[in-house]
Amino acid sequence: MFSSSIAVCRDSLSVIRKCVALYDHARDLIYGGLETGGGEGDAQADPIGRLRELAPSAPSWRVYDSASALTQLYAAYERFVYDTATTWLGLMPRVYRLYSDLPESVRKQHRVGASRILPKAGTGRYQHLSSDGIVRELYGGVANHHGYCLMIEAFQVHDRNLRGDALNDFLGGLSIAEPWAWISQQRRVVEYMTETRGGQETAEAELRSFIQYRNDAAHGTLENLPGPMVLLGIIDFVEVLAEAIGELFYSHAVEAMAKCGLACQVGEVAERFTRADAVVARMSQITISTGDTLVASAEHYCIPVKIRSMQVDDKDRRRVRCGAGTELGLRFDAQVGKGAKLYRISRSR
Repeated sequence: MFSSSIAVCRDSLSVIRKCVALYDHARDLIYGGLETGGGEGDAQADPIGRLRELAPSAPSWRVYDSASALTQLYAAYERFVYDTATTWLGLMPRVYRLYSDLPESVRKQHRVGASRILPKAGTGRYQHLSSDGIVRELYGGVANHHGYCLMIEAFQVHDRNLRGDALNDFLGGLSIAEPWAWISQQRRVVEYMTETRGGQETAEAELRSFIQYRNDAAHGTLENLPGPMVLLGIIDFVEVLAEAIGELFYSHAVEAMAKCGLACQVGEVAERFTRADAVVARMSQITISTGDTLVASAEHYCIPVKIRSMQVDDKDRRRVRCGAGTELGLRFDAQVGKGAKLYRISRSR
């Protein structure tokens, strides 16, 4: 459901990460052992000489690379947040059949946002929208028509960088309250902030620092230049943060879908073996097979998991018809902890 947005974001970050490392290595090749003024060297005697003549000075090159990487990194982060939110908004008409059933925070933000972008329709970033289309969408909602739509543009906060407070407000308008309480405890965020950052900063402070770097780059005031290693660390953090935000959306989606019958709980992990991808789950009445995909949802993570193998009474099984309370040995393609609830998502309706 949200996995494709996470995959696209991860691919974008991988490209930025490789470019940072590549350009840093290229600078070492061109300027290694030389003064960093640029332009010296005999291009005919030295095959790298021509490159050195064409290249800016090493300090100027680093500034350019840092500014480019930070700008692209923020764009990938913002695009991921809005793409994931678009998926969430597309799910809402299936979960809430009528517009009037939507959480009040969503209806309010939709109405306020639609009125805000209505005068701007057909211009700038809203060039793809028409006044008639915005009005029709809003009317279709408040008139409780089935099949209403919620455009992401009514919820976006383009006038604010997605720092912690802006992200909080944006997600709040999507009925996801107090997101930082969840994000800061997501297992990969905790691992990153503890092991990589030494527990000295919060995830929200790390995000604020990254966006300040990006704003300095955008406005040409990169005085405290982040070096390649710092940039690579920021990329790692954004990847972890994106994963946490994606899981936060997934958690709310599964909870909402379970309430309306689009998802059902099929089990709960009662024990985790030393080998972290193997568990014992207490199942409900259900038929289940290897290769099936479930969703494992716990207090601070929510991930799709694929069943690699199953055992009943220590015997491998490819397909099991479970009764209520059946204890089933499961091996997943990801780590799942004790107490995690297992859901099956319905493809109907």
